[in-house]
Amino acid sequence: MPFSIKIDQPVFAGAISWELKQSATDPTRIGKEYNIAFKADPLIMIEGRLDLLFIATKIPYLGQAIKALTATADAIDGSDDFWNWLVETFGGDDEDKINIDVDYHVDLFASGELKLESKASTYHTVDGFTFNDIGATGEIKFGIDCELRAKFETKKITSEAVMGGQAFAKFTTDFTADQIKLEYDGLFAVVYAKFETNKNKNKGGFSDKPEKKSKPKDKFKIHDGFTYIKETKIA
Repeated sequence: MPFSIKIDQPVFAGAISWELKQSATDPTRIGKEYNIAFKADPLIMIEGRLDLLFIATKIPYLGQAIKALTATADAIDGSDDFWNWLVETFGGDDEDKINIDVDYHVDLFASGELKLESKASTYHTVDGFTFNDIGATGEIKFGIDCELRAKFETKKITSEAVMGGQAFAKFTTDFTADQIKLEYDGLFAVVYAKFETNKNKNKGGFSDKPEKKSKPKDKFKIHDGFTYIKETKIA
């Protein structure tokens, strides 16, 4: 499918403590006051992805270039069949056979996330509920994500390489009892790479610890954003 939607389950956390406390509305009475902390991070998260390679094949000229790129990748992916045929034809051993897998994607993605948090709300058995310091945060992100995975495998060696990157814009909205904050965080780029090799000592499959060469995800800000704040507190 050229389009996909992912919905994550909500994640909740909370804590409750209590103490005896004088009533704020009736000083002659004492009741139990429960302090409530609550967090949903996220309450809901939705991400949609569109396969740009699939869409690009429908565009003149660009589609031809994408098809040529796909054909090249498929040729590399299928080159192990030709090699293994040569090995079988000339009486080679299974240890001489190889397996090559190439996978890649270029996606346009958009995601939305909503978080809720209450840090200092209370419930008093006489006064009832008092909601303090309750906030909601909404986050919207959209951009382009690409990744290339290549795997080379023999009886003795397994090597895998992963390279990818993202370019995305991020928008954040914070709602509290005092203000509404709208923020464009900026335009970012992320690049990463990972290389891993396992050396098999024998046909039984015993392996050395993998030799890893990984580049962490580097995040670059292409340009800064801006912030807009509106006070909503009523005097």
